[in-house]
Amino acid sequence: MNKIRQQILKWQEHGHIDDKDIQQALAITAANNTPAKWYEFIHKSILWLSILSIAFGVIFFFAYNWGSISTFYKFALIQGLILISIFIYTQTQAKSHANIAILFFLALL
Repeated sequence: MNKIRQQILKWQEHGHIDDKDIQQALAITAANNTPAKWYEFIHKSILWLSILSIAFGVIFFFAYNWGSISTFYKFALIQGLILISIFIYTQTQAKSHANIAILFFLALL
């Protein structure tokens, strides 16, 4: 629960806001969890979980196959991933969550 919603509910408990006016108070302050807020939360969660899954997959791939991969192949794979990530970074909106997630992925590489 966000702080504004908690404060409004506390005011209701103390009798500062009538029970009939609580929905209006929550609506005015935008403290209700709307479907748009839930969509945004789920969207961000899936984005971060997918970036973490891909990054950990790459890390574990290299950890498992470290001895059998040649030096040139290791270098080429990492450089390819970095170039693809930089390309995706340049194609996303500045200061968006996708942009920040790609930077996080690059930092993990």
